[in-house]
Amino acid sequence: MMAKAKQPAPLPPQKAWDKSRSLSRGNEPGIVRWLRGPYAFLSRGYKHWKVWMGPTELQPFPSLDHYMLVMRAVDGDRKKARQAGTRPKDLRRLYRLGKVTQRADWNDVRNALVWEALCSRFSPFGDKDGRLKLICSHPEVQQIIDSNVGCNNYWGVCICPECDGTLGLNIYGQMLLQIRAAILEGRL
Repeated sequence: MMAKAKQPAPLPPQKAWDKSRSLSRGNEPGIVRWLRGPYAFLSRGYKHWKVWMGPTELQPFPSLDHYMLVMRAVDGDRKKARQAGTRPKDLRRLYRLGKVTQRADWNDVRNALVWEALCSRFSPFGDKDGRLKLICSHPEVQQIIDSNVGCNNYWGVCICPECDGTLGLNIYGQMLLQIRAAILEGRL
């Protein structure tokens, strides 16, 4: 007997406050706004990331979000953060409760750490199934926006009513485009 496929979570509906960002329920030509469907593998929450930790050690992480939260901890707390669970919300709770301390230089090193993780994921060794070729084979995609509703305007663009009018930096979307450019130019 075949199990029913799990239905994906519905996208947030278009609201009047959202007109300034012209977001729709799907992606527009040339713009990937939602990292779902065929673009889900680009998401920070996508499962099964493997990241090079040093010159020879390949470490598996449940997701890029999980990796980012573990690396955000001071050296002594990383093992505790790693063992806290596979859900990023479990790790965020440890930070909120003060059981894991954020490293002082996080704002200085976070971009470099995420860049290294992206290079590991989409290197010829990490992208064995070739899914990044999907995004590389669509030259019409000129912009990738990590849309979210969690008030994260650093890595992406939040579309919740609280953040209405806030310009998101979309650092993660920009990094994905830089990775694509590196692959197309043969640098990665």
